[in-house]
Amino acid sequence: ITAHGGDLNTVAILYLTLVLSAFIHNWNYFFLLRYSGAVTTGVISALRAIGVFIVSGWLFCADHSSQCMTTQKSFAALVVASGVLLYSFGKKKGKPPPKKKTKEDYEDDCEADAEMNPPSNVADSWRRPAVVEGRRKYEMDMKKKEDLER
Repeated sequence: ITAHGGDLNTVAILYLTLVLSAFIHNWNYFFLLRYSGAVTTGVISALRAIGVFIVSGWLFCADHSSQCMTTQKSFAALVVASGVLLYSFGKKKGKPPPKKKTKEDYEDDCEADAEMNPPSNVADSWRRPAVVEGRRKYEMDMKKKEDLER
C-alpha cells in the first residue's frame, strides 16, 4: 500500500466503513423483507438496480467504456421501471386482511372444533376443554405479536 503512495490507516478506516455500510444495508434489507414482504423488497431492489445503471453511467463512462449507458442498458432499465410502475399502480386483488381476533373468537373457534371433533375417549376429554384451548391459542398469538413488535 505504501509503495503505491497509500496510507495504511486510511485503507483500514475505509475498509471498516465499508463493512459497517454493508451491515447497515443488509439489516435494512431484512427489516424491509420482514415488514413489507418479498415482492415489495424485490421492487425496491429493482429500483436500486436502475439507479446503479444510471449513476455508474454518469460517473464512470469517461474512465471505462463498459460503464456507459447503451441502448440495451437503457431498454432494460425502461422494462424494469415499467414493471415497477405496473406493480405500483395495479389494484390489489384478493381478500381483505382478516379482522383482529379477540379472546372470545378463539374460544368460539375451539368450542366449534370441540363440537365437530369430540374426544375419542373419556381419557382425552380432560386434556382439551374448548375454553382453555381458546385462551391458550389467544395467549400464544399475542406472544407472537409482541415478539414481532420488538
